[in-house]
Amino acid sequence: LSSIEEQDAAFELFHVRGCVVHLTSTQILKNLIIIKPQWLVEGISKLIRDKTLHPFNEDDIRAAGLEDDLKLMKDNSIVSEDFLEYVWEHDQVAFFVDFMQRTMLLSPWKDDKYLVPSLLNSMFSGQGSLRGFKCIFDFSSSFLPIGVFQRLICLCVASAYIDNKEYSREPTLYANFAEIEFKPGLVFRLLEEKELERISLFVDNNNPKSAAKAYSMVMSMLRKLNYDAFGAGLRWDVLLQTSSGDLVRYAEAKDEKIFPWFENDIQENLVGAQNVDLGSFLDSL
Repeated sequence: LSSIEEQDAAFELFHVRGCVVHLTSTQILKNLIIIKPQWLVEGISKLIRDKTLHPFNEDDIRAAGLEDDLKLMKDNSIVSEDFLEYVWEHDQVAFFVDFMQRTMLLSPWKDDKYLVPSLLNSMFSGQGSLRGFKCIFDFSSSFLPIGVFQRLICLCVASAYIDNKEYSREPTLYANFAEIEFKPGLVFRLLEEKELERISLFVDNNNPKSAAKAYSMVMSMLRKLNYDAFGAGLRWDVLLQTSSGDLVRYAEAKDEKIFPWFENDIQENLVGAQNVDLGSFLDSL
């Protein structure tokens, strides 16, 4: 292979055929070539697993002094560095943590711990109690794949972590719901309604100026995970709620400057997502 273009084409072919793992969404990932895909899959599945089919050996964990760490993971989907060392048998731990962060499977938490949203089990059932300005990201024209909402939670928590280092108010997290405070005055809620193939954003209606910011952040995050994890194959429509409670499509809302979504020019506030390193993307939100 005499050129970079030929090398890239070869790696793309090998990746498609499952011979290697070669992700190209950012330069850092593009520089990483995993020649044993099964090794990567087995490594990640040591952490993200169906606990009913593949339970952890609790006697072994107790003997390792990690009983509290296991409980923290089961109850809150938060894992300690010691638990990760145990799961990956002290082998390539830094690599797996870095890879899972860059692919939005894991995000930093406080006290040197990590959140793994795919391990969240409890379902939120208070949909009827949610209030505020509402925006719907509607995937029903195609479908909403497993992993989109979990990666969105990852990006939200990682962004809040960068802003605060310590959460001023700890996020409320369920398998299908998240309430996250990014900074004082910017709190929003995300609800996945899988049967309707949509994700809804709720912003407190006592702070209308935050609605445009919340929309631009979530929209930027969806674009980022679409490019990085789904090959830009996701398709969705945006519906924005008016002050009268009606839902209108994005283009109509923009033309009519629907309150509160167009207090600012939200289109200009979208953060670049394609070919952007995750750290730079989060810093730009």
